[in-house]
Amino acid sequence: MIQKVQARNKWLILRGDWNINFMQESVILHDVRDLLSHNLVNTVRSPTRLTKDMVSLIDVITTNKDSIGELATVMDLGYSDHKE
Repeated sequence: MIQKVQARNKWLILRGDWNINFMQESVILHDVRDLLSHNLVNTVRSPTRLTKDMVSLIDVITTNKDSIGELATVMDLGYSDHKE
């Protein structure tokens, strides 16, 4: 038997290098946004990967807490082509 788990008042965080550019419209991005529309918010708004040919936002942090109040800060630590 499968039980339904109550997720109310639980804090959910999904993060990582999704390799889906949130700055460029695509079918995959549309599907991900549809999934995130169920009370999940991406807190990263700045590009996280910069190359000489491209700027992209592929490292995201999503949460179900809309009262989080702050967006994630993107920093260049200088040891990767991804910002942290």
